[in-house]
Amino acid sequence: MKQIKKIFQTCFILFLFLISIKPVQANISTEENMQSTVMVVIYSNGNSVETGSGFVVSDYHIVTNFHVISGYEFDFPIYILLDEETRIEVSVIWSSEIKDLAILEAEEPLYRPIVKFTSSEEMEIRDRVYAMGFPSAATEGMDGSSLTTVKTTEGIISAKVYSELDVALFQTDTPLNPGNSGGPLFSDWGTVIGINSSASLAYGMIIDEDGQVVPERIRKGDGINWAIQVDELLVELDELGIDYELVPRPKETQWNMINILVMVFASASFLLAIITLYLLFVKKDRNVRRKQRMYKQASFLSNNNHPIHPTTSLPPRIQLHPYLIGIHGQYAGKVFPVTEPIIIGSNPSVCHLVISSEEISPKHCAIAFYPKKKQFILFDYNSKNGTFLENGTQIPGQNQFLIQHKQRFYIGSEKHMFEVQLRTSDKEK
Repeated sequence: MKQIKKIFQTCFILFLFLISIKPVQANISTEENMQSTVMVVIYSNGNSVETGSGFVVSDYHIVTNFHVISGYEFDFPIYILLDEETRIEVSVIWSSEIKDLAILEAEEPLYRPIVKFTSSEEMEIRDRVYAMGFPSAATEGMDGSSLTTVKTTEGIISAKVYSELDVALFQTDTPLNPGNSGGPLFSDWGTVIGINSSASLAYGMIIDEDGQVVPERIRKGDGINWAIQVDELLVELDELGIDYELVPRPKETQWNMINILVMVFASASFLLAIITLYLLFVKKDRNVRRKQRMYKQASFLSNNNHPIHPTTSLPPRIQLHPYLIGIHGQYAGKVFPVTEPIIIGSNPSVCHLVISSEEISPKHCAIAFYPKKKQFILFDYNSKNGTFLENGTQIPGQNQFLIQHKQRFYIGSEKHMFEVQLRTSDKEK
């Protein structure tokens, strides 16, 4: 029965271990990325409010587009809106109109997850990407909470291109709208690979609900949007000494194959354990049935007055218990059960057996029982005057030493002698 348990436990532990193995590169959760995306608000011309998006790159720093905060040149205040009631004032510590990027610094910690990056060079055409931000049109007619709710759209990388000013861009069909500017473009595994910048828009004249002709941005083409490649930002973070984590592109195909092989091996191991367990139980059941048949046959013969030799019964197994016996000294004639380690020394605050003698160290030695080997363990705590076997052999300090039943030892001098014994009771001599 013990063998059955060991086989089953080993295979089950192996199964749990194998299915718990995770890929080296785990995806970053959508929830974490949403918490890293923040709204940027700039107050201009009195009551006029402009909004955009940004994302957290350190405890105090946020990245957005230059065109989102361009009013800072006129000392317009800029804030990061974390929720309906929390806003933090920020200042611009770096900006580039050419790259259309800006880095903001908060006056207090943001307490938001910090994004991780993957180099633009590792991204490929048709890679799936996700844009997060705060498009203003999505809040029209909604309650106040929708204002600070991050909106997510998805698409693919359509092309890698350059602007007229030689800024590296991703062309993507991920839907972007006014208010998305400055928000992060995430890879399929959750790292920032670009900064959402613009859509294919142009100003046109439309007639509003009141019949007035007003200018409005209209799309020039569907599925044509741009994001600044993240490598354009990383060189600026390096210049400012802002640390960041660069995550390589996961090797998806290789991991998927490894994952399949691991799961197949784990399942096979567990199935093998079940089969082994079943076969062992079947064998045990057959043995029981065979013994029952033999018993019936023996009963039959006994009932027909044939001599039956009874099976010789073995005496019950004697249970021995470990004891420490005082031979000489303060505890001579005393018997102590070794149910747990017994510490001997002169310091009553740390010792179980206290011996008041200058020969004895405050924490001198300890005696314990090793049930598996039916032996005792003697341990010396680097005592001043040492711990010795009866023949004078000194026990090395800070080392375990096995001693046998009825073997004696002394501490400091032979005046403090003890013996270890295995007994059926503490009254046995």
